[in-house]
Amino acid sequence: MQINTSRRHLTIRQLEVFISVADSLSFSKASEAFHISQPALSTAVQQLEQSLGGRLFDRHTRSVALTQLGLSFLPMAKKLLESYDQTMRATAELVGGRQGAISIAASPSVMAKLLPRALRKFTEIYPNIQITLHEELFEQCIDMLRAQKVDIAFAPKKETAKDLKQEPLFTDQLVLICPIKHPLLKNKHVKWSQLPQYPQISLKADSNVRQLIDLAYKARGYQITPVFEVERISSMVSFIAAGHGIGILPRSLFQAYKTSEVTEITFSDGAFSRVLCAITMENKTLSPATQNLIDICKQEETKLETYTTEN
Repeated sequence: MQINTSRRHLTIRQLEVFISVADSLSFSKASEAFHISQPALSTAVQQLEQSLGGRLFDRHTRSVALTQLGLSFLPMAKKLLESYDQTMRATAELVGGRQGAISIAASPSVMAKLLPRALRKFTEIYPNIQITLHEELFEQCIDMLRAQKVDIAFAPKKETAKDLKQEPLFTDQLVLICPIKHPLLKNKHVKWSQLPQYPQISLKADSNVRQLIDLAYKARGYQITPVFEVERISSMVSFIAAGHGIGILPRSLFQAYKTSEVTEITFSDGAFSRVLCAITMENKTLSPATQNLIDICKQEETKLETYTTEN
């Protein structure tokens, strides 16, 4: 930005003093209002006059009158002061996180339960914050954040990502989803070794959830080929409810899509889970509004059902 060196050097204090004297037409009353001596007040007026290049007041022994310059400058001075006050109020709203905008990318696991609750609370407290919301898969959330298309992403933790600041919100445990009359439900828990004999319904291979499940199977020496791969969680639950097979989902997602025809069962031989985080860029200062949203998400998470037995 080019600096305009020809600008007059005015101060807010000089404008306030001038307006006070102009409204009261009394240096003594203005000095009392500002709790300063008359000589100090007169000096402020003189400095303003020097900056403007003309006299603002005609001063007599017992009276003070505005000059033509003073009469013309008074409404402009009030407008300048009003604009300054509005700017400071607006800045205070931004600093306090009460004004502004937040653009969010969120994965389905966070959209399923936590984020709707958190945003309800957030908008009640900060009704003047404009929210833009994008529901995307995990990698798309991170891509949008890195491309500066969003201010924050709510998604599973990304390993080996030094450019990201990731604040954990909750741990999401994998659970087995079965029709309500499935033989695996005879026991309170299930073992991974019991699953390969049953048909599997799964999300598509590019899903972060599917990749996590494949990793869990691989860690135990299994490779599963699903009988059906579907795009949506609701479709997966419907196929399981219809008896086509069993499936595995993070508990947060199942809680959002469960029906009376399906239920969940936990694993007894090692829970597999992922951490859902509030993710921002490491080298970027968060806006107060974004930080307020993260704080509310953490508060709301403590009120939700715990998605894991791990602490």
